[in-house]
Amino acid sequence: MKIGKLVLGTVQFGIPYGINNPSGQLSVDCAHSVLDKARESGIEEIDTADAYGTAPEVLNAYFLKNPSSFKVFSKMGETGVDTFTQHLRKSCHRLGVNHLDGYYFHRFSDFLKFKNFQEIQILKEEGLLGQLGVSIYTEAELEKAAAHDEVDVIQLPFNVLDCSTEKIELINQAKQSGKKIYARSVFLQGLFLRESKSLPQKLQPLQTALRGVHQLAEESHLTVEELCLGYVLSREYIDKVLIGVDSVEQLSINLESTRKEVDSCIERDLQELEVTDKQLLNPATWGVI
Repeated sequence: MKIGKLVLGTVQFGIPYGINNPSGQLSVDCAHSVLDKARESGIEEIDTADAYGTAPEVLNAYFLKNPSSFKVFSKMGETGVDTFTQHLRKSCHRLGVNHLDGYYFHRFSDFLKFKNFQEIQILKEEGLLGQLGVSIYTEAELEKAAAHDEVDVIQLPFNVLDCSTEKIELINQAKQSGKKIYARSVFLQGLFLRESKSLPQKLQPLQTALRGVHQLAEESHLTVEELCLGYVLSREYIDKVLIGVDSVEQLSINLESTRKEVDSCIERDLQELEVTDKQLLNPATWGVI
């Protein structure tokens, strides 16, 4: 059941990604091996984006040999002059699929400017689109997204250091509004797997919290992977959990990590580790802080 909650992220298929990823972008053969392993293990959904370099083409080549092997969720790139329908059709063409199970606005600001929701409804009726999603970063965006009837799925960062009481309350409100919640940044681009003393200078303020995560894992007789992934997977208000990997071996470790149970009382311990400077938990800001 837990593996069924996993969604395979594909950003590493198209660009080098992750603070803890020395190997860079995956080769096509390696990416296809990861997809094989994911499919054989029971992962049913993949997450990609127009902005993920050559990832759509890597997936296209895989789908030629393995049609209908995954549900596909993608994110729209720069809006520009193209209509939503044009963006979706281009995404389908790059991926080699005839529909998308979900299509996200990659930037919430683009969603706020969008007005033609009748266009979305037509795409759904024609079978070209399953669900409309928004990718968000902040609690303020979460609250706004939950208030929009047109939104089916909200993808947001959620992990052992980004699980404030306020965020959980807003997630539950979104769930009550019928939204599905997809969690990303479970390992914070692999940051949680590093030793605290090896953090880059700009992330040094996270040392204490990171040591706390490692200590909590040890006290719970869990690996850091088991704690980070198991905690998010065990939250009932989280529908799906995105994971990104840079090898079949790493995917196997993640899959094995789903077998361990995380004590429900751990949420209280994690609240004590909360990081107040949210920029430190947002990889998009790491280049400017």
